[in-house]
Order: sequence, then C-alpha cells, then structure tokens
Amino acid sequence: MKISKEDHVTFNKYWNYVLPIERKNLIFNILRKIKHSIENFFNIKIIIKKNFEEGNDRNSLVISKNLNKLKIIQLETILKKFLKDLHIKPNINIKKIITQHDKIFFGNCPVKDNSGGIGYNGSLFLYSFFNSIKPDLIIESGVWKGYTSYLIDQNFRKNFQIKFDINFSKLMYKSKTAKYIERDISFFKLNKKELNCKNKLFFFDDHISQYDRFLLADKLDAKYIIFDDDISHSSIHSDGWPSYPTIKMCLEKLDSGIFKWKTLGKVAKGKQMKFNFAKFLKKINKYHYVRTQNISDITGYYRQPCMSFLIKK
Repeated sequence: MKISKEDHVTFNKYWNYVLPIERKNLIFNILRKIKHSIENFFNIKIIIKKNFEEGNDRNSLVISKNLNKLKIIQLETILKKFLKDLHIKPNINIKKIITQHDKIFFGNCPVKDNSGGIGYNGSLFLYSFFNSIKPDLIIESGVWKGYTSYLIDQNFRKNFQIKFDINFSKLMYKSKTAKYIERDISFFKLNKKELNCKNKLFFFDDHISQYDRFLLADKLDAKYIIFDDDISHSSIHSDGWPSYPTIKMCLEKLDSGIFKWKTLGKVAKGKQMKFNFAKFLKKINKYHYVRTQNISDITGYYRQPCMSFLIKK
C-alpha cells in the first residue's frame, strides 16, 4: 500500500491523478513543497489566516432565539426520519439533542478550525446517531484534526476506542481513553477481546475504497458502520481524494469502463471496478443503509458530500 504521510493520503489502487496538470496547480505544488521545507527546517507550522477565517462553520451562526427555534423545529423532522429509516427507536428528545450539539460545536471544542474535515451538517447527524446507539467498541479510521474523536468522547468517553491514521501531526484533540495507531487499519488485527465485542462501531473517513472498508468491517462483524463522503459517480469531481468506489457507486452498478474527471485543475482517471454485485448485495442487505439528507437550506452551511450510516439488521 503506497502512502504519502506528508500529504496525509493513501494512494488508491482504483484511480489516480494523471498529467497534464494545469499551470496554476503546478505552481501550487511547488509552493507547497517550499512551505513544507521551511516548516521542517525551522520546526514551525505556517497557517494562512484567510483560510482559517473563511469557510469555517463556527464563525457564522444564528444568534436570535426565534430563528434558532425555527431551525430546530425544521431539523427535528429530518432527524426523526433519519433515525426511523435506520430502524432506530431512540428514547431521546431530538430538540434537546440539537441544542446540546450546538453547545458542543460552537462552544469549547478544541478543534476551532476543522477545514478539510466534517462541518456542522455532518456533525449534527453524527451526534444524533451517537445518542441513539450503544456500541461497546469504537474504531475510527481517518482522524485528521480530531474533531470527530472529540464528538465521540461526548457520548462514549468510557468506551473502548481505537484510532487509526497514517499521520497524526494535524491533531488538535486527542482522546485520553483511546488507543492511537499510526498506520492503515487494514494492517491491524483485533485481539480476542475486541473480536468478542458484539456492538462494534466503525467510522471511516480515510478516503480509501469504501467497498474494501465495508468488506473489512463486515468481516469483523460490525454492528454499526459510518462512511463520510459517500458520493455518486456523477459527483466524483467534488472530492479531491474520493473514497472510490463508494457504497453509493457500488449500488449504482455503472458499466463505464475507464472514465476521467477534473478536480481543481487536476485530471484523474479511474476504472470501473469489477466485482461480484450479487455477493456484495447479499452482504449489504444485512444492514439498514441510509444516506444523509442535504440540510444546507436550513442550517445555512454549505453542502458537503453525503454521509452514510449502516446498522446490522
């Protein structure tokens, strides 16, 4: 498995970036290498303040109580349907959950800038889900700055947790009770105690093939599986490092052969994966599978790719 720890990416065997690369992107790559060289030489981190302030959900929010109340009423309906579609009957007050989530998200969260990670919309679905389940082992692959780890700790601080990433240098929050392993999850084997856990939760935000990750989680008898960025074939250009093929793509069963797309000046090429669709369908039908709804019009935060949630029936 080929990785680039400096760029925080693992190369995907199903697709790759190809030449030609546009001039502006070539210049960007040269500047980025210079930036990395300066950081390594002086042991510092260079942060562009403009990027910190723009596109950060925590910098823009509704203050008026009446507008917040309207937002909560609208979100309550969507979250209730989301949990119902997953066949969850939660004993929770959805309005209270939204309020609690907002205090966490806009409050004292140590990850103040989660650019490149999950924003408000995905965070709300995650928090609602976490408040409705009871996992006994939580495995997170793709930790980035640690925001989702912080969110997990709000519900499952005392639960056994394992965190995987190929590079933890971006961490702003580290769970005190979790076990951190700096390598790809595919190289790891659960011990007997971990394997015997009945309600394992796997959360994948590592931009590796979701098909491969699903097979891994299913093999390890997952009760709950979450995938970030479960995009379709037609929206593959929206993700700079897509988890190709995603679960949605596998279910689309598209026969396209080799195909190309362009992301911010970079041309990528992928090949339609050949797999036993009937066998995959048999496996995934053991789970309730739900992709999140776009709630940007209610929250005011830009739309991010759909997350998907699976619960074993």
